[in-house]
Amino acid sequence: MFCNEVGEHLHAWALRRRYDAALERAELRRVRFHDLRHCFGSVAVRAFPRIPNGRRQLSATHRA
Repeated sequence: MFCNEVGEHLHAWALRRRYDAALERAELRRVRFHDLRHCFGSVAVRAFPRIPNGRRQLSATHRA
């Protein structure tokens, strides 16, 4: 979940607009936002292999 400047829920379209603008400003190729989750998980598991339940926690999706 992402929040706006005043702490309210950030809608998907607003997140997408900001994400796309950031990619353009940084002159980066288009990457699906969801793919960043997998990239982070892979890097985290390699960087911190001894964290208990780390792999299992990264593979689960939790929603409030």
